Amino acid sequence: MVIADTGAKALVELDSSEIKFDAVLMDIRMPDMDGYECTGFIRARELVSGRRIPIIAITAYASDSYKAKCLEAGADDYLSKPFDAEDFRKILLKWAYNPSKPNLKLLPGSKEEAT
Repeated sequence: MVIADTGAKALVELDSSEIKFDAVLMDIRMPDMDGYECTGFIRARELVSGRRIPIIAITAYASDSYKAKCLEAGADDYLSKPFDAEDFRKILLKWAYNPSKPNLKLLPGSKEEAT
């Protein structure tokens, strides 16, 4: 896991890290650029790299218009704060779980598959 507290740092981490990221959790409110702009930069860079990374927008604004704005900016999905651990687990399974190379552990007793 890599944590970046600004959009600029997130872009640097995505470009320079040797880690192959499974997903990006994008806060919509950041100090130097908002999550919409950062998501746009990531999507533009993907046009060159050919690799798409799932972006999950996270915001305290829980309305359909904010969700639509996040998706229009290029996010793959959306979580509104506060969210619980089960919502978070489900969204990670949906976007980052690869059954041929398990990178997330299913919780004990869970028979649910990624959807």
